[in-house]
Order: sequence, then C-alpha cells, then structure tokens
Amino acid sequence: MVRAARTADAARMPPVVAAVAVTLIGLAAGAAGDAWVLAGAAAFATGAVARVRQPWLAVALAALAIGAALRGSAHRWREAACATALQDAARVDSVTVVVDVDAPAGSYVPGRARLPWCSMAVGVQARVATTGGVVLRIDAPFRAGARRPVAELRRVRPVAGAHDPLRAWRAAAARRIDARFGGDAPLVRALVVADMHDIDDATRTRWARAGLVHALSVSGLHVGIVAGVLALLAQALGARPARAAALSTTGLVAYVAVIGAP
Repeated sequence: MVRAARTADAARMPPVVAAVAVTLIGLAAGAAGDAWVLAGAAAFATGAVARVRQPWLAVALAALAIGAALRGSAHRWREAACATALQDAARVDSVTVVVDVDAPAGSYVPGRARLPWCSMAVGVQARVATTGGVVLRIDAPFRAGARRPVAELRRVRPVAGAHDPLRAWRAAAARRIDARFGGDAPLVRALVVADMHDIDDATRTRWARAGLVHALSVSGLHVGIVAGVLALLAQALGARPARAAALSTTGLVAYVAVIGAP
C-alpha cells in the first residue's frame, strides 16, 4: 500500500510544472485562434495528469490556462491590426522601421516597423543600400508578404535622436564576421549574433535533414554555452564560484541585449 502511494505521488505532476504547462498551452491556443476550447482542454488534461485533489489548485490551473489563452488572442488581434495599418497606405503615410542588419541594394533583410500604438516584425526589400542599426523613416507603402508585411526601401531618412547603440554594435559585429569568415560568414552570423537572413535554402535543408536546424538560431543551448564559458573564464582568472556566477550572468545579459533578445 505504501509502495502504491509512492507510485501515485511520483506520477503526479508538480504544481509549478502544471502551471507552466497550462500557461504555455493557453498562449498557443490563443495565438492559434481556438482559445476557449484548447485552453479548457489543457486545464482539464493537466489537472487529470497531475491528479489534482485540491479544488483551489484545479481552479487556479483553469484560470491560468484561460488567462493565457486570452493573452494569446489579444496578441494575435494586435498583430493583425498592426499589419492592416501598415498595409493601408491611406492610413499610414510614413512608418519608422528599424533595420537590424546592413542592407545592400537589392537585398531582403529583417526589420521592425513602429507605429505610435504598436510594433511588429517586417521584411525590408532594399532598393537602396543602408547601414544596419539605424532607425529609418521609410516613405513607401507596405504590401502583404508570405509571412509578414514587406516594406520596399526606396528612400530613407534618419530619425533624429533614435540611434540605438546595441543595434549599431550588432551590425558592426556582423560586418567584422563578414570580413573574417568569407563564405562561412552567414553561418557564423547566425550562431553568434542571431542573424539568419543570409543563410541560403540549400544550407537550411541540409541542416534540417541532419536534425540540427535548431542550432542555426540562438537558443537556450547557446545561452548555456555562453554562460558556461564566461563562468569558466572568470574562475580561471581567479574569481570565486559566486563571483564567477555573477560575472557570467552580467556578461550573458549584455550578450543577449546586443543580439536583440531573439
């Protein structure tokens, strides 16, 4: 009987894990559009798996799932409204866009459009060359793209007082990588500064078939490696473990900030 009780306890999902699970599923449900059905199912399923015996915990899990689903729905609505405003040339005469990387003439690069009430990721089709890390005002209407709105960069004007040093540092790092690594620069930029826009489809396909496509983006694995290297370096220089951890955390925050917190 004791053994059976221990087995049941082991099978229960810890409340913190259950809370994280229903929150993530609720966010996904709201973003997908079937918020109420999927969030309710998530709360019920997680409660069943966790064998929740306390009524208050079951209610809390259900509330978390529904709240997360509503948040996901609000985000989806906001993105759709922002995209509509960007594509409506009659409502948007001029839009401020952050160009994340250097954009040679004829290139297609990532950017972020900013309206007074929202911002969203956009593609930038550069008809003229510009330098990454600079906030620009683009005088061109947006058109619908396969995944995101696309702005055609025909004429740009710098916005006074909008210089972003972190983006400038990221762009400068990308330029140094290009100069040093030549043909391998697109891969290095993806791994170091989270810039994947220049990786060709053939390379993506090869990495996907090898099961390593996730390594092309800066993820938790990269963050863990950077944190470990910084901690080891600090200890090698004589820092005690607690101080090494603090230095590693500080360096990690700076690194994530420079690459744009992808």
